[in-house]
Amino acid sequence: MIVSSSIRFQILATCLFFAATAPTLARITTGPKPFEDRFADSDLVCQCVAVKVIQTGSSALINGRLPPANYEVTVKVRAIYKGASPSTELKIFYTGADPMEGPPLSVNSSYVLFLKDVSHGRYVPAEDDGAAVGFSGAEQLQTSPGGSNDLQSEMSRALNAATEAKRAEDMLSLLLQFRRVSPETVAVLEHTSGSAVPDVAVLSLEVLCHSALDAHKYLSRLTTELLKYQAKDRTSDLPGLPEIGSTLSNLPTNDDLPGLERLTDSSTPYIRQSAMGGIRKLRDPVTIPFLVSKLDSSDREIQYLAIITLAEVNGKFGDYGPGMGLFNKNPEKYVQLWKGWYRNQ
Repeated sequence: MIVSSSIRFQILATCLFFAATAPTLARITTGPKPFEDRFADSDLVCQCVAVKVIQTGSSALINGRLPPANYEVTVKVRAIYKGASPSTELKIFYTGADPMEGPPLSVNSSYVLFLKDVSHGRYVPAEDDGAAVGFSGAEQLQTSPGGSNDLQSEMSRALNAATEAKRAEDMLSLLLQFRRVSPETVAVLEHTSGSAVPDVAVLSLEVLCHSALDAHKYLSRLTTELLKYQAKDRTSDLPGLPEIGSTLSNLPTNDDLPGLERLTDSSTPYIRQSAMGGIRKLRDPVTIPFLVSKLDSSDREIQYLAIITLAEVNGKFGDYGPGMGLFNKNPEKYVQLWKGWYRNQ
């Protein structure tokens, strides 16, 4: 894969895909808040290049352990999206950092920084997570704050101009951090969604499903691309996997059922369980034969999702709709109960 896992998974929101009766899937923290929220919480948002990083304070061991690290970082401002910078160079103060993680910024690297002015031009990160985002756009100093819309436009133009898949995927991973994308960005994403590079096509469609106003219309295309991955047994390598799982669980319509049913055979548990979550959300009686077939799945969570979806579709609970804890104690009891019910229909 072209993009590192840290980039792929720096995408926004915490997703819990199923209701309390669903299998116990891990809560997936996919990164910091949407860019729009980070803008609202910041006094100054700017694109900068780090020119100097100095660790301040003592680094002597305390009781055999390194103390929290403090840093003073000097940056050169290249663009301002919110607020006003008192100078083309700023000092940013980081306190209490994990000493094992190293400096917060790398010299000569470009970032979008979300900052708080705590005392007359003394800036600190506005967030613990997501206050520095690697991005290089503006080539000349821009001093007219244009807000998150201008930042998105720059990233969209960078995506459109990308000649390498890595640059395109980097920009798509950033665009996934917006709550909504503009018509200008949608037009670019529709173009890149037809890319011959599978990762670019999938991630473009995921941004559209996540952030476009008419997100539903892109889900069938995303499912088609995912099925291509499935055929190549590469689904576990997908960029933006947590957001894709959320999309499969929450956006489908009945027209998406054939694709979702095929995705339940994915070699990646996360994809197949999310596809089952989407089928569960629809609660369509037409899925009953398919759900019964999944009672024999070797994936215990798929079995359980089949049982609880059958219970919800048919309005049958009690022993027909056990909680996950009860199901795990005696799965065969509930599997046979539903098989017996189906034979008698």
